[in-house]
Amino acid sequence: RLADGDHIDVLVVDLALPDMNGAEMVAEACGLRDHLRVIFASGHNAQDIKLDAAKVKSVFLGKPYDIRQLAEALARLG
Repeated sequence: RLADGDHIDVLVVDLALPDMNGAEMVAEACGLRDHLRVIFASGHNAQDIKLDAAKVKSVFLGKPYDIRQLAEALARLG
C-alpha cells in the first residue's frame, strides 16, 4: 500500500519477517516514501538492525512492550 500514495505517519515493523527482515523491508519502503519514521519492534538486539540511519528516522522498541512504551517510542520519533 505504500506505493498507492496513502499517508503513512509511522511504520512499525518487526525485525523478523517471513520473506525478508524488517530492515530490508524499510530500505525498500524508503525508496517509495521519503522521510519515513520507523519503530523497529523485536525481541532481538537493536544491533541486529542494518540500515542507513541517514535515510530513516527510527527507534528500537524491545518486545514485549506495552502501550506506554509504544507511546514513548512515538514521542522519541517526534
